Amino acid sequence: MVLGVARKKVRFARPTECTSIFGYAPGTVPPFAHDVPARVLLDTALEGAERIVLGGGTSDVLLEASFEALLELCHAPRVLPLAMQHDITSLQAAPQD
Repeated sequence: MVLGVARKKVRFARPTECTSIFGYAPGTVPPFAHDVPARVLLDTALEGAERIVLGGGTSDVLLEASFEALLELCHAPRVLPLAMQHDITSLQAAPQD
């Protein structure tokens, strides 16, 4: 459970929600520069990253920032363990005969 919400209750925003709440089309939402400040959650796995690629507000623009820059640019970001950890060996394809 993160922030009092069970993982099964978390979902992506619907396209109409992206546009009406954030002012951006799905897949283009940056973590800052919203009309209304939005809570930004950053995964602990990103800590120390020098290059993170982000939505840039339109379908033909991407942004690049370090983890430290995101901490400064985002409105009161929270750093939490969000991603589920997986054993990569269990995800590899079985050998072909």
